[in-house]
Amino acid sequence: MYSVIIATYNRKESLRIVIDCLNKQTFKPKSLVIIDSSEERQDYFSSEISIIYKHVNYKSAAKQRNEGALLCNSDYIVFLDDDVEFEPDFFERIFNLVKVKNILIAGPRQIGAEIKKPDLLLKLYYRIQAGYIDETYGGKVFGAGINCYPCYEHQHHELLEVNWLPSTCLVIKNSIFNEVKFPDFEGYSYAEDVFLTASLAKKYPVYILRNISYLHHSITTNFKENTLALNKMKLKNQKIIAEQIVGLKGIKLQSKFLLHKLFLSLAYLKNKKNSFLHIRSIWQ
Repeated sequence: MYSVIIATYNRKESLRIVIDCLNKQTFKPKSLVIIDSSEERQDYFSSEISIIYKHVNYKSAAKQRNEGALLCNSDYIVFLDDDVEFEPDFFERIFNLVKVKNILIAGPRQIGAEIKKPDLLLKLYYRIQAGYIDETYGGKVFGAGINCYPCYEHQHHELLEVNWLPSTCLVIKNSIFNEVKFPDFEGYSYAEDVFLTASLAKKYPVYILRNISYLHHSITTNFKENTLALNKMKLKNQKIIAEQIVGLKGIKLQSKFLLHKLFLSLAYLKNKKNSFLHIRSIWQ
């Protein structure tokens, strides 16, 4: 038995697509909990699943997800973004595997969210940040709060163990979630999923279900388009992760974070598009 939680903000049409996908599931959720921070209340209806709707006056995806979890008593909870799509047998396949393998925390494969094997320069940078050698650093969290998407090259197992998972589609045992919960990151809540799942990965195995996939449309928002605010939030939250999850302190934290900002600046210079604006936001 599982319940789905969606934190949403001004995405009425894309959310209706998600609800339609849930209606068509061969294994339906016990309930769908929608925590909505839109300017106005919305009406959502389904004849197939029970919908619990709550309108809130704050804007924090992390806090909205935590509030949604309080309304769920299912064995498993699923955090979904409001701009995803998936096949009718999506959750049936997920929970068949969860049951057989006794999985506590997992996420299906997000189409396009993966990295290639890093080149020599990037691999050297990751080596310095991580303090250890890895073939790809895929699925790892290390150094200055850096988190890499998985690398599927040469990976053929149906379960890929990782250090973190995105909350775009996150399946987690309810009792396990209550041990940590999402941090109190504000607004867009960048990397709140890294904080949660990397914390739990220290105690429990965390898996990507390699052969089960979904599509994330990643609809833009006004905040995402605000380069100064977004980069400021990224660096702030990455520093929290570096301190509280990776365990960096003092000179080691400061030096790796300085190196991270330098590397980001060089990357933006190489990209050239709006490089000055990005670099200014990093050093403010």
